[in-house]
Amino acid sequence: MKYPKTILVLLLFCTFGLLATTILDVMALHDIANDYVSQKALTGNQVTLSGTLPDWVSCSLEWGAIHVSIVLQFVLTILVIIGLIRIARKS
Repeated sequence: MKYPKTILVLLLFCTFGLLATTILDVMALHDIANDYVSQKALTGNQVTLSGTLPDWVSCSLEWGAIHVSIVLQFVLTILVIIGLIRIARKS
């Protein structure tokens, strides 16, 4: 019965990984909601600026974290599904 226990431990780690990426998503999206400024939105609302926008308003690091997180969540979810199917077949 060691085989299913190993799978359960791996599933537990995958679940914690999913939880961690979800928390990081919330943090990144919160930062994007507070800091993101689109030049297109400003132009559409006839807002004129005295200079160019600083680089940090594009939130490129946060958007990159969201993209990486989506891929990780997809992979971890597939691993959890595969592990649960294997456990279901064993029992």
